[in-house]
Amino acid sequence: MTLVRACSPNKRQHHMVLAKNKGALKDYVRWTLRTKRHRTYDAATVHLFAIGKKRWDPDNLVASCKAAIDAFEAEGIVTNDQHIQLGTVRSIAWPKGVRGRLHWTDPDRVCIRLEP
Repeated sequence: MTLVRACSPNKRQHHMVLAKNKGALKDYVRWTLRTKRHRTYDAATVHLFAIGKKRWDPDNLVASCKAAIDAFEAEGIVTNDQHIQLGTVRSIAWPKGVRGRLHWTDPDRVCIRLEP
C-alpha cells in the first residue's frame, strides 16, 4: 500500500495510525524536495494525477494528498499554504492486462505538480 492510499479518508483505521501515515507522507515529500533547490513562491497551483488499479474519487485524492501539500509550506517553497490553489485533479485506472506488462512494483502512482 502506498503512503497516499494509507492517508485516504475512506480507509478505516485508528486516528493515531492515520496521523503516523500522514506524518510519513509529509516527511517523504520533504526529503524529496530537499534534494533539489527551489525558489519561494507567494502563491502556486497544485495539480494532482493518480494512476492505479482503481480510480480515485477527486475529493478523496485531494484529502489524501493534504499532508504532501503541507510539505511545500514546511520546506519554504510556498510562503503560506492558504495561497495554494487546486488545479487539475485526474485519476486514471489501468486498463486490464496493462499493469502486468509494466512491472511496476507500486500499485498506485500519484504525481503532485506545483506550478507558480
